[in-house]
Amino acid sequence: MLHEEPDKSQVLYYSMQGTPVYKKIMKCGNCGATFDK
Repeated sequence: MLHEEPDKSQVLYYSMQGTPVYKKIMKCGNCGATFDK
């Protein structure tokens, strides 16, 4: 089962509120393998 989750090591930019927006990665819930979108 693939799901999207933020890659906390890669901040794309900061929103106007100052919160970081992270790059999204696809992660396999079964094996834990990650894939770039």
